[in-house]
Amino acid sequence: MADLYEYSTPELVRLLGTRFKDYRMRCNLTQREVAEQSGIGLTTIHKFENGTALCAIEAAYRQGKIDFPKPVSCHLYPIRVKDYGEFTAVNYHEWDICKDALKNSNAEPLYKLLKEPLIRRFSKEWYECLVNEIESENSL
Repeated sequence: MADLYEYSTPELVRLLGTRFKDYRMRCNLTQREVAEQSGIGLTTIHKFENGTALCAIEAAYRQGKIDFPKPVSCHLYPIRVKDYGEFTAVNYHEWDICKDALKNSNAEPLYKLLKEPLIRRFSKEWYECLVNEIESENSL
């Protein structure tokens, strides 16, 4: 295998998922058997083998295995927040891994997709002001 640093993150996830699936099949195990033996959700194993993966902390939290969510900075991604004292900057981090999602014409606007983490970071009132501001600008 080539140097792992030569791969992008999605390429690496696909590569590892494929290798994991090959190994699982050589061991004559089903995805369900792996899920039961490992304590990892069947959906997580399926997604991993097919090139997508959910953050392990997020997966464990959603399954009720841990009682804390992933850090808000991760939850907000691809939004980055920087406090400058007088104001807080909220910026979109443009990254190649996200380009396919942005091409999807049916995709929700980013502020809607990130409603939960934006409320978690700032407040429900802040989020409602954001939505009102965006929607009032869009109606002009």
